[in-house]
Amino acid sequence: IPAGAATAPSGGVDVPVDANGSVLPGTLTILSLADGQRQDVQVDRAPSGLAMRPDGGEVAVANGHSDTVTLVDTKTRKTKTVATCRQPIGVLFSADGSRLYVACAGDNAIGIVEGGKVIGALPTGWFPSALALDSNGDLRVVNIKGVGNTEQEPGKFNSRGFEGSRLTIPAPSRAQAAAGQREVKLANEPRF
Repeated sequence: IPAGAATAPSGGVDVPVDANGSVLPGTLTILSLADGQRQDVQVDRAPSGLAMRPDGGEVAVANGHSDTVTLVDTKTRKTKTVATCRQPIGVLFSADGSRLYVACAGDNAIGIVEGGKVIGALPTGWFPSALALDSNGDLRVVNIKGVGNTEQEPGKFNSRGFEGSRLTIPAPSRAQAAAGQREVKLANEPRF
């Protein structure tokens, strides 16, 4: 961290931030197991989750404060940034590597990326954060805050009183992904 740079604590470590307190762009560090050499690849703000495509050709990095995912070619180290959703914090490739699932914590959804473009979304519980595939290829989604907490009187919520949940969602077709995206959009932009 440069001398005099603004910082804020994150996971017990001070990290550089901008004037709004958002974490500055980060890096993905690649270590060679053969010779110990290190290479840093620039990604976006608050890198928070990563996944490797099953064939090893690409790494996806969720950038929580940029609403993007950075795709890193593992051979050339070239990057591509994909605008995804609000607060992406987890990523997972499908078993065949053709899709990237993104845990969109700020949208309460899973974004679906194919060919470097968002093709749809799936509604989830509150604040999805972790993703996995089961043996059937279905998505397993962990929602940190579940469906909400009612331990306090109506209208009040203690953010430390989490009631997490886990969902199993069959891999969606393209039509289901598109329909899910419409549902997620309506849920996040209600009209009264």
